[in-house]
Amino acid sequence: MQYHVSMTKEFPGSYAALTCHGLLYLHAPIHIVCSTSLLPAITLARVASPPLSFSPLVLPSRYQPLLPCQALKESVQVYKDHCKMAKEFHKVKTEIALLEDRKKELIEELMEDEKASVEIARLEEEFRVLSEENRTLVKVHSQRLETLRVLIQKRQGSS
Repeated sequence: MQYHVSMTKEFPGSYAALTCHGLLYLHAPIHIVCSTSLLPAITLARVASPPLSFSPLVLPSRYQPLLPCQALKESVQVYKDHCKMAKEFHKVKTEIALLEDRKKELIEELMEDEKASVEIARLEEEFRVLSEENRTLVKVHSQRLETLRVLIQKRQGSS
């Protein structure tokens, strides 16, 4: 990665404001204030960018780590920290997505269980009604049989 560095303004006390434009993941210029004694080192730094250890497609562009200015240890450390946080962010987002999927599965299972509970309650009620009807019919049947037996005995007795 090559950085294009240009001095934008001199400040009193031998400090300068620099604008670095990277070729990748930079959406706007970054302003760096540093001692003018670092200027030659920054201007001549043409070190390849460290490889990304996560997919740039995973994170929204606003969360993509900006490539560091290799001449500044702080910039490289911030980049490494940002990459670490981006990995953690991706891990957490993945865990959230998995948990949301599991939540949906559990909700579906709960709905199925509730439907089954409603069906069981309906069948239990139907069984109760039919059992009561069966008892009533058995009772009526027994009464009719007894009445029939009495009638048959009366006929046999009168004949």
